[in-house]
Amino acid sequence: MNISHRNSKFLELEPTHQQMLLESLGDDIVWQSLTPELRDKFDHNRLYATAGVRQVIDSQLSQGVHPSRCRNAVGMYFEVDIDRRKKANRRNGDMAEAVAMNYWFFKLGVSNLIKCRADEYMWGVKWTLHPDKKRDPNSPCKICISLDESTWRKDDTSAMLPVLDTHLGCDCFLDTITRMQAKRLGLLTKNRKWWKFW
Repeated sequence: MNISHRNSKFLELEPTHQQMLLESLGDDIVWQSLTPELRDKFDHNRLYATAGVRQVIDSQLSQGVHPSRCRNAVGMYFEVDIDRRKKANRRNGDMAEAVAMNYWFFKLGVSNLIKCRADEYMWGVKWTLHPDKKRDPNSPCKICISLDESTWRKDDTSAMLPVLDTHLGCDCFLDTITRMQAKRLGLLTKNRKWWKFW
């Protein structure tokens, strides 16, 4: 089924089905994060490479390994030396960490969006910059600055997902907003239309 996360038919699906479809888009994120050499090596079997890496990273995360530490498992999966103390391997180490971090931030955004849609007490989601990005010299890109503090109702198909809808290396979050928080922030009346009958 080829349904984009940007159309209304996507919202008619069960939350678990939405999550499966969204997470399958992580294949493309993993592929784009790979070095050209690895893309050439796995070009004939791209699905094997991307699905395998996602499985490796998911396994590491479920064991409580920090996302940046998943690079060791990613390096072993691709059978590349990622010891960054050696100049020749530095690029592989950076790539392995980028693969893990890009997939993790995307996965985090997906899970928060789906959790929000499945919970009747949630109002929507809010785009939040990574705390480190708010301090110099780690200033965020123009795309992320323009999205900072943006909010979307849970039934809004224009909700953006980190990495997928922005860029590789995006480390922004999608935070959930409860109905109480939305009321405090004045979001419940934000899109209300008042009609004049006189």
